[in-house]
Amino acid sequence: MKYCLTPNSFLLGLLLLFISLFSQAKQLEFNRIQQADQTLLSWVWKDAQGDQHYLKGSINTEVLVNAGRGTSKFKSRHYNQFQVRAARKAEANLPPGVNLRLVHSAHTYEAELISAGAEPEVLLGAQVQFRKLMEQSGNGYLNARKLIQFQDAHGKLRIMPDHLFFTINDIRPMHPLLENLREQVRLLPPHQTIERVMSFVQTIPEDDYDESGTSYRSPLTVLFDNKADVASKATLAAAMIRGIYPQRPLTLMYMKGHVMLGVQINYDLPGKTYYDGKEVWICAEIANKKPLAIGTIRPDTEKALAAQAVELIRVP
Repeated sequence: MKYCLTPNSFLLGLLLLFISLFSQAKQLEFNRIQQADQTLLSWVWKDAQGDQHYLKGSINTEVLVNAGRGTSKFKSRHYNQFQVRAARKAEANLPPGVNLRLVHSAHTYEAELISAGAEPEVLLGAQVQFRKLMEQSGNGYLNARKLIQFQDAHGKLRIMPDHLFFTINDIRPMHPLLENLREQVRLLPPHQTIERVMSFVQTIPEDDYDESGTSYRSPLTVLFDNKADVASKATLAAAMIRGIYPQRPLTLMYMKGHVMLGVQINYDLPGKTYYDGKEVWICAEIANKKPLAIGTIRPDTEKALAAQAVELIRVP
C-alpha cells in the first residue's frame, strides 16, 4: 500500500506541529516601570493548557531594591572566618593549662580546647564556656544576616539564607500584586488558585540552583529581577499562597538539588502526596522545564520521596 502526502494532510501536520511547539507554558511579557517612588511590575504568561493570564501591581521601589540585600554576597567561608576570629579572641581568656586547638581552611573550621596541664574540672569548665561563647557568636552572625544552619535529609549541615524569614517578610509589600491576583481567582477552588500561582512562578526565567545559597533571591527580588533559582521560586510561590490563604497548611520541601512545596487541600484531589509522619501533603512543583499541575512531580522528586530523603520547613 502506498501513502501520499496531500496538501490537506501536510497543512494538518503543520498545524499539529505548531500546536505542540506553542502549547508549552511560558512567559510572554514582563514590564518594570518606575513611577515616582513606586515600581509598576506586570507579567503576561501562558499556562500549560494554553490559557493566558496577567498579573500586575505597584511596589515601593526602595523596598524592592533593598529586599534580600546581602544574600547573594554570602559565602560559607565568611561564616567560618568569623568563627575563627571569635575563637582566637576567646583564646586570650583561657585559664592556665588550657590550649586552643584550631584547624581551619577557606571552607571549614574546627575548634576545641585541650589540656596542657590543667586539672580535668578546669578543662571541662573552660570547654563549656568556650562552646557557649562560640554558639552565641555563630547565632549572632547568622541572625544579623538572616541566615540559618540547615541540616538536610542526608545529614549534611550547611549555612543558607533564612527562606522562612524572607517568605513571611515579603508578603506585606506584595499586597498590591496579591490583591490583583485575589480578584482574578476569587471564584476558583483552592487547588486551581494554587495552580495559577504555580504557573506564574514556573514561567519566570530560571537560574542554576546553588545549595550554598549564593544564588538565592528573596520573593521581592525575584519579582524585580524576573529571574530565580528553584529555592527562590519556592519562597515566592509560598509567599503568594500564604498571602492569598493566611491559614492554609503549607510547607517548603527540600531534597538534594531541589525544592518544592507541600500544601493541604480539604477535599479529595488526585496526585502525589507525601506523609511526613504526622501530616499528608500534596506535592506542588514550582520549577520544571515543562510546568506540572499540582500533584504531578518529577522523576527525581519521586525517588527522593520514596527514599524519605526530604526535609520540611513549615510556613507559619
